[in-house]
Amino acid sequence: MTIAVGAIDSTGARLYNGQMYSQSGQGMLTWGLVAPGKDVLSTVYPNFVYDPNLTCGDGYGRFTGQGYGPCMGTSMAAPFVTGIVALMRSANPLLTASEIRTRLLATSDRASNRDIYFGAGKPNASAAIDAVLADTNRLTPL
Repeated sequence: MTIAVGAIDSTGARLYNGQMYSQSGQGMLTWGLVAPGKDVLSTVYPNFVYDPNLTCGDGYGRFTGQGYGPCMGTSMAAPFVTGIVALMRSANPLLTASEIRTRLLATSDRASNRDIYFGAGKPNASAAIDAVLADTNRLTPL
């Protein structure tokens, strides 16, 4: 199963810093979402800066030298979606990957107004969990 994930900033705009750091195209229209992808605190090698142009790595903010730093891009956005998928699977482990994706996209904030830049929009974790809990057969297989 594939889900395309684009990155947005805190205002909801597509992530851009001199060049595009977000997915776009037919994949986003068909099975894509966006999630926060700018200034996301991540674990990094202590005292190592990955890319000074992106301010990614240790050496930025109040955690300097402690192995934490803000980074940006779709690598920061994808775990948000992955976490929601994990919650959906834990709520209903019998759903197929395709069913998970369908319900995740259907409960996102732009589900009825998809485009090639934002896909189905930002996922709504609460609505996605409610959608998978609505199934009557949620027993964990043995």
